[in-house]
Amino acid sequence: MDRKRFAMIAATAMSLAFVVVVLAGFKLLPPVPVLALDNLAQLTAGTAGTLCCLWSARGRHGSDRKWRLIMGIGWGIWTLGQIVWTWYHVVLRAQPPQPSLADVGYLAMTVFVLVALLVFSDHRQPGSVVLPMDRRLTRARVVLVLDGLIVVGSLFILTWTTVMESMVRATSPSPLAFAVAIAYPLIDIVLLVIVVMLATIRLVGRRLPLAFIGMGMITLFISDCVFAYLISAGVKEIPALANFGYITAPVLFALAALAPASSVPVAMYAAPPRRADGRLPVVEWVHVLMPYLPLVLTGSLILVRTAFGSAPGPLEIYLGLVVIALVVVRQLVTLVENMWLLDRIRQSQRQLEHQAFHDSLTGLANRVLFRDRLDHAIHLGARRGHPVTLLFADLDDFKIVNDGLGHAAGDALLRAIADRLRSCVRSTDTVARLGGDEFGILLDEAERADKIAERLLEALRVPFVICGEQHLVRASIGLVHADPQERGLTADVLLGRADIAMYSAKRHGKGTLVTYEPALGVTPSVVAPRLAGSTPA
Repeated sequence: MDRKRFAMIAATAMSLAFVVVVLAGFKLLPPVPVLALDNLAQLTAGTAGTLCCLWSARGRHGSDRKWRLIMGIGWGIWTLGQIVWTWYHVVLRAQPPQPSLADVGYLAMTVFVLVALLVFSDHRQPGSVVLPMDRRLTRARVVLVLDGLIVVGSLFILTWTTVMESMVRATSPSPLAFAVAIAYPLIDIVLLVIVVMLATIRLVGRRLPLAFIGMGMITLFISDCVFAYLISAGVKEIPALANFGYITAPVLFALAALAPASSVPVAMYAAPPRRADGRLPVVEWVHVLMPYLPLVLTGSLILVRTAFGSAPGPLEIYLGLVVIALVVVRQLVTLVENMWLLDRIRQSQRQLEHQAFHDSLTGLANRVLFRDRLDHAIHLGARRGHPVTLLFADLDDFKIVNDGLGHAAGDALLRAIADRLRSCVRSTDTVARLGGDEFGILLDEAERADKIAERLLEALRVPFVICGEQHLVRASIGLVHADPQERGLTADVLLGRADIAMYSAKRHGKGTLVTYEPALGVTPSVVAPRLAGSTPA
């Protein structure tokens, strides 16, 4: 549904609801028609809310479909309760008992709305894979419910202490009737807190439906508060104007289900923009402090009353302990989530560090890490008097496979070669991919160099199976032994010498090994800049 058509439907529906509320609430008709109009309007609104939620779920998938179905079922149960209420008022011309079967339907609706809101908070695309980060969603839903309960408990203690206790003692309503009546606004507060918290985490693409749900909850909360007050005061007949929320709320929920959402693919949550000075925006502070502000206010009031000699009663004490327990549970959930996030950050840091110093294709050390370890080996060898030994291998026939079978086959071959090179050395040695088909090996023990070099050549004489075909890829290897106490010895010098020996091996034929000697006749400094500037293919 496009936004223009939705705007016309919303304007028409709210106009009709407004006309009905005015006619019934201000008694512009005779008493009997007003009673019938008020009850039938509530029944019609509930039916419309049910049908719109269920109808709008058609053709949708994932959480977009689920929350509409759940909310439609909830308003269907509410409508059944309204049928009972209307039967008493319109047909029997009597007040329903307090409580009645109608209350079962009304209260059951709030449970379904709660579940629908929790499903509403999941904004993943249908069929998407559940990533580890998505598991935060479960904890976020728990925190949403806990925040709502904390606010409800704090506000109930505040209301009971200031107004409700004295009124209940004066009117002495039925305990069950009072409990049912007070349950309506308390549950509404839980739902309102969840709506506000969802608004602060900015569910991109669902702002318009959430706005209509929030407005519907506000109108429902106002009517439920009036209803609870009148029941507590012992009033037997509820005025029609107090029922305006029971007419407008189903209409607003229906519009929430019909509201067009953003069609742009977005992440599950969009973080509020940061201020230029780096401080948290106001919406973030609302999200953090909302559960605790009513608690602080209530606690301060009780402390002041206690200081003036008015000690809290058993209800305030027990309910206060429950609220404190909820706060503790919420903090534990937050602590677990923070520990999980810290672990994720550490894993990400380790992954980034590995990516910075390792070749993404083969998993071998890259040029940066190899040069760092080569510099370290030179300095360590100078202190301990150990020679530095380096092997430099260049594949002889890699271009044939890479150009003939494609880059995917070339990549598979490089990974297979990397595995063989690793299998020929110890874990204390460093194997690195220095370029497209160039590999370096820094040996921990110099006396093993010749054996390892021969082992490498022998390993590469075994054909590789690539794309179902066997391919023989050999390597020309240059071997360098260096005294770390030699003046001017650097990683570039060693790599240059290894490169000279490797090219000498190529001139002698494929799959050969040459040990560097000064008599090879090329100055290492000529080759070193090329090695330092080359990039992996």
